[in-house]
Amino acid sequence: MGGGSSKSAEELRIQRYTAKPGLQVGVCLSLTGLPVQNHKSIVKHLDNPDLARAPYTISKGGMEGVTATKASASAQKLLETLPDALRNLPAVGNMEVCVKDHDWQGKANFADLKIDDHMHYLLWRYNGTNNNSSNNNNNNNNVVDFAYVHVMAPSGEEDAEKMFAKLLQSGLVCLTDQGLAIMASSQ
Repeated sequence: MGGGSSKSAEELRIQRYTAKPGLQVGVCLSLTGLPVQNHKSIVKHLDNPDLARAPYTISKGGMEGVTATKASASAQKLLETLPDALRNLPAVGNMEVCVKDHDWQGKANFADLKIDDHMHYLLWRYNGTNNNSSNNNNNNNNVVDFAYVHVMAPSGEEDAEKMFAKLLQSGLVCLTDQGLAIMASSQ
């Protein structure tokens, strides 16, 4: 959320809310492009006890240091679970190209779309090394980190800051200096 050295009171409040000593986190998602710039709104939602009971559907996944082939297979499975309307967005189409070409070189995307009265949010990041280089035709030897969060908000909930606060409240993600971190499965 900031990235600079001077943080607003709201950014500091959000950090305190998510900070846990000795936290084991998995792959980090970049916050670039995520439409959650209203930190006051995020804090307001974090402090709302009703949000904890709101029926959001949240799925997440992450893997570190896997082959491009394994990342492609996992991303393909994720794509198969998404509603067709969400899959048809250009940003999500990027992931389909990555799967097809095994090109996992440093990409992060965010997509949101209202489908049948439910707001869907999808944030993902993938970062590979040496993919599709002319000196290496075996993409299976490349190392890839891949992470995603898919949120389906309840009917009438179309506020990105509220969705972001729900993710933080859920304990499935947390903020780090690198961005939004997927919590390790053992948490």
